[in-house]
Amino acid sequence: MDPLSISAGVAQVVTLAGTLIKCLNRFVVKTINIRDSIQEVHDEIFTLQVALSEIQNMLKKRPKQLSFERDHHANIHRIIQLCQKSLETLCRELPELKDKAGAFERIRRSLEHSLKEERVVEIIHHIRSYKTVLQLSLTTISLGALWQTASSQNQIQAEIRKLTDAIRLSHLFAGHRRDVPLVRTRSSGSHIETGDIDENTLERVISDWRKTADDVATAFTLNETDRASLDTHSIQNSVMSVDTLPLYQEDAFDPEPDCRNTQSGEILDFQLKANRDVVRNLLQSGIFVKAAIYQHRGIDLMKQLLETHDSYRADDASNENLMDMKEELADIFSQCDSFEYHNKAKTVLEQLIAEVVKAEESQVDNNRRARLYHKLGAIYFKRGNVEHATTFLKRAFNGRIEINPRPRELIEETAELLVRVLQQAQVHDEARGIRDWVRHELRHEAIPSPSPTQTAPNDPNTNGLTYAYQWCKDQGSKFVRPSIIRFVLTHKRIMAAGTHGDAFPSFLI
Repeated sequence: MDPLSISAGVAQVVTLAGTLIKCLNRFVVKTINIRDSIQEVHDEIFTLQVALSEIQNMLKKRPKQLSFERDHHANIHRIIQLCQKSLETLCRELPELKDKAGAFERIRRSLEHSLKEERVVEIIHHIRSYKTVLQLSLTTISLGALWQTASSQNQIQAEIRKLTDAIRLSHLFAGHRRDVPLVRTRSSGSHIETGDIDENTLERVISDWRKTADDVATAFTLNETDRASLDTHSIQNSVMSVDTLPLYQEDAFDPEPDCRNTQSGEILDFQLKANRDVVRNLLQSGIFVKAAIYQHRGIDLMKQLLETHDSYRADDASNENLMDMKEELADIFSQCDSFEYHNKAKTVLEQLIAEVVKAEESQVDNNRRARLYHKLGAIYFKRGNVEHATTFLKRAFNGRIEINPRPRELIEETAELLVRVLQQAQVHDEARGIRDWVRHELRHEAIPSPSPTQTAPNDPNTNGLTYAYQWCKDQGSKFVRPSIIRFVLTHKRIMAAGTHGDAFPSFLI
């Protein structure tokens, strides 16, 4: 679907939306006490019309589309078509909008009643969903023009990050989160009339849009590197999602089916470095699902590198590197806004923990074990499983306490989350005990007694402030003035009086 054809279709929907706005505006303007139901529908359709008009203008200014934009533009066109059908259905369901002969107050009451009917409520829900998707589409459509005019890839990446953040925050893509209620589906007794769709179809259409939006964002994110690596300036050679490539019939010809298609260790090493760059760029752009796919590819490349018989970098490619990459994969899964990917993160973490603890006790990486338990407990807490969250967070908390020297910030991190879990489980005595222990122990470690070897400088302005000076240095201050030192000393006295300082976690307040 080319942009000009989409633009022509948009014009019809803009006109239809304008007609509805004009009819609704009659009741909004003439009613002193504006009824929320009429005002909300009016505002939703008005905002939809604005988004459609902006899309139409963008498509007219940029009639050419890039190869990897075609599927996404086709999905936008599909959304616009469904939006038009929903607006037409709404017009039929609200005959009061065309009634100009009856008493105004009677028509208004009838309209308010109609807006509360299940059928109309669902149509308005669909229109609201289309409006949200089309507003987000303004950014996806504009990326192509930005790519052609942007002075740097950083500018494109910043816009892509805004887009991906907006998608994750949208109510449309929050249905898999426990803290956001799922959209209401049509009751089994109701029927779907011509021109309308059910909730499952709506969800599928929006999911298709999201998938191709990620494809477009991924292509623009990775294109700069590919464009520089090839002897061409054509974007046609840029990275494309396999889903946007044409389909070919299967061809089973293979004269050497037993041949291993494994690269040399040196080539694998370069491929792995490129993979790391791709994952980093995708994470910076907030495209977590694609980043997880490439991270999985990187793990496969690392496995091949470990299995190769070449001596190239054999010493550096260790199982520790592989475990690090698997843990990073779990972290990426955790950032995806879907229960499906949170489950994948849980599975990866469970496999890693099982691998860590099976080693002999003297060989166990206690830092990794505690860290993995913390991440697993956090996932269980996010899923609402307080019992398992408590178990694994306690193991993480105890494990981090036993590390020498104690990682104070990591202990605070686990303690804060464990206290929240225990409070939700109504185990307030244990939660308070952990909080008090951390306050006592970490304060004691954070503010040690001045060393006997530390003597006051000769400067009278800093006499008696040796520890405060050292404290500032420990906190990373590059330049320490006497006025700052006096503030630190005052801060120390306040903490000694029983008030916590900024160096301690918020849950200790």
